[in-house]
Amino acid sequence: MSVSTKHVSILGFGGIGRILAFHLLSSSDDCELNIIDNNPNVKGAFQDLEHAQTVYGKRKIHLNNFDLLEEADFIFHSAGLGVPHGEDRAIVVAENSQITKSLFESRNFKETCKVIVIANPVDAITYFTWKYSGLNRSNVVGVGTYLDSKRMSYFMANQSINKDCILLGEHGKNIVFCEQLTFNNQAPNDDEKEIINKCIQQTIYAAHSIKAYGDASIYGVSGCAIELYHRLQSNTVSELPLTTALNPDLSQRLDCERTAISLIVEINKTGAYPKLPKKLLPDELEKMKASAQWVEASILTSEELS
Repeated sequence: MSVSTKHVSILGFGGIGRILAFHLLSSSDDCELNIIDNNPNVKGAFQDLEHAQTVYGKRKIHLNNFDLLEEADFIFHSAGLGVPHGEDRAIVVAENSQITKSLFESRNFKETCKVIVIANPVDAITYFTWKYSGLNRSNVVGVGTYLDSKRMSYFMANQSINKDCILLGEHGKNIVFCEQLTFNNQAPNDDEKEIINKCIQQTIYAAHSIKAYGDASIYGVSGCAIELYHRLQSNTVSELPLTTALNPDLSQRLDCERTAISLIVEINKTGAYPKLPKKLLPDELEKMKASAQWVEASILTSEELS
């Protein structure tokens, strides 16, 4: 095995986990895959994955090897209950925080291990992943509002407004559209503001819209997770709207003691480092505080139930 071979573990082998595994298997990356999922029904899918590797070149893939989990260079955390159609992501926080605890607590991970969190509700689960893993905050990053920002840009482009939209805060109903970050310090006109409000609602309820047809939202978020995987191997610093467990200083600036929400994050091979944008309008900062406090409340409630 090459010295540069990366050990990658994927927690949860549902729709997202399978997309991630197939992408890594079919990519040029030199990696060894380890799938963690105690559902006996995944054995068929794992066998199918073993057969698929013969197309792309034989690589080592494993099922439920917890020794390899502790040796992982990268971990994709997509394990947990899905969000039922029409329900808020917060409905699964208690169960998924316990699943996170069972996967990460009392393990000796490599100090350099990077964890990419996809499981919902992604903000709270990013916090619990950091808490139970013992890793540095900068080593645990959630997809957060990255896909939301991309979706918002898509909806806006359909209305002939081509902007790289920036949404921060909680991945959910408490998301915050950042006007000056999106419009480069220029205020949108009244017509644009009307379109913005419409597109925010489309973004918030995008997953509900997809699930209304009996499907799940898996492709966009999987693509975001893979993008983070590559950014975490790059020397170049990128800035993206992502979730991290906030340090005490950032938490206090948002009137919280402990929380995890999406901020602008500088990310490269050294890790993920959040910062509170200086260009937030006063009402946006207040919304950010409310968003952070909402996530904190869900974290505290989950801890009380555990």
